[in-house]
Parts: sequence; C-alpha cells; structure tokens
Amino acid sequence: MHASRITLLLLLFISSLVPKLSHATPTASEIMAIAQQQLAAPTEFAQGEMRIYRHEQLDRTYDFVLGRLWDEATHTENVRVDFHSPVSLELGDSSRSADNRYLLRRTAQASPTQWLYLPALRRVRVTPYRPSERVLSSHYFFYDLTWALDLGDFRYQFATNASHEHTVIIEGEPLTPMAPYQHVHVMLEQRGSTYLLTELTVTSPDATERTLRFTDFHEVSPGYYRPRTGVWTSADGRTELSFPHWVVHPAPDMLFSPAQLETQTLVVPD
Repeated sequence: MHASRITLLLLLFISSLVPKLSHATPTASEIMAIAQQQLAAPTEFAQGEMRIYRHEQLDRTYDFVLGRLWDEATHTENVRVDFHSPVSLELGDSSRSADNRYLLRRTAQASPTQWLYLPALRRVRVTPYRPSERVLSSHYFFYDLTWALDLGDFRYQFATNASHEHTVIIEGEPLTPMAPYQHVHVMLEQRGSTYLLTELTVTSPDATERTLRFTDFHEVSPGYYRPRTGVWTSADGRTELSFPHWVVHPAPDMLFSPAQLETQTLVVPD
C-alpha cells in the first residue's frame, strides 16, 4: 500500500509538469516559423497604393493589385503585381507613369524567375532577378516581394532586449547568399497563438539601413492577419503603402503564369 501511494504521488507530480513543458517558451527560430506560416496563405489578393517620396517630396504614385499564390507541397511562392499610374507628376516625363505587370516565382533556395509585361511593347519577357533591385525606383526591393520564403533565409536569435509585453525582438544573420541583407532586426507582436511582423530593419552589405513598419492589422481570413498600412524608410526618403482591400480567396493557378500576365489584368475577387 505504501509503495502504491508513492507511485501515485510520483504520477501526479509528473502529470503536473506536462502542461508546463507543453507551454515552454518557443525559440527565436520557432517564433519566426510561426510568423512565416501566418504569411503563407494559399492564395491572397490586395488592392493598394504606393507613394514614393524623395526626402520629404512626393515623387510618384502608383495604384496596384497584388496577388500571391503559395504551394505548400513544393514550397513555391508566386507573386504577381499589376501597377498602374494614371497621373504623371511631371508633364512630359513618361517614366513617371506606368502600367506594368510583374510575376515573380521562387521555390525554396532556388534562384527566382521573374517576368515583366510591358503593355507598350505587348509582350512578356524574362528579366534578370536582382534581389536588391528597387521596384519602380521605390524603397521596396524585388527580394522583399517573396516575404514568406524570405523569412527562411536567416539564422535567428533573440536580441539583447528580446521582449516586452506582447512584443518579441529577434535578430537574424543570412544563411544564403541570395539574401541581400547582412543583418535583420525584427519586431513581432503576439496575437493569440501567432506572431505578426510589425517592424523590420535591414542592413545591406554597404551598411545602409532601411526600416519597414506595418500597422493596423486585420484578420482577413481565419488565422491570417494583414496590415492596412506599411512604410519603408531610408536616408533618402520613404515609400508608403496602403492596402484598403485585402482578401484570402481561391484562384486558378494559371492566373500566375506568364501567359496570363499578358492577357488578363489582375483584380481582387469579391
């Protein structure tokens, strides 16, 4: 009887430890993996506006529709962006208006493939993928478009001031030469069981820094939160992004093909 009582007490003690073990604090890499999963919606679309400033002066404005297709089986991320700018801020300067369509496809660590459709030429062409090339001379790099896979390009650890209430701060170093940054500083907000990327500061090999801040998150579909506003800032100005309409919605894979890039304009589904 005495031995049975000791065994019972031991079992109760062990069972009391199980909840504590299951709620152990996640590592920096695990938190980033959760954030990455939150960004990998199967198919999503956003309608938005991009405003580019040189220092404090508005330089140009573009309307755009963004589409993203994520293939979980192959870890392939397809990003399509249709830009349109009906207003030229400087009369006679046609370079400041645009009606261009971009398609970017990246699979895991393979080098991405990039297509560009120019309506003026009425053809689609493959363009060289340069990670640090700016999208329409904005502060947004083409590398930044494949955000779900980009988060897997770094080795993470908690920063010295790693956490505040509902906020986690993580630093990362590149694992692959494809990443155009030598250091990243990430701030994440815990929202229920997931983490939202709210601020990202990146340092390029030439030591220049840019900071991206996302605000006004909304749950656009169960488990998927997206911002209404974002701002890239650097020493030479900033690029403001607004996303008034964002949906997670099924779409045919062919919409993210080079052929459709030429024949079909991207729209946000109802």
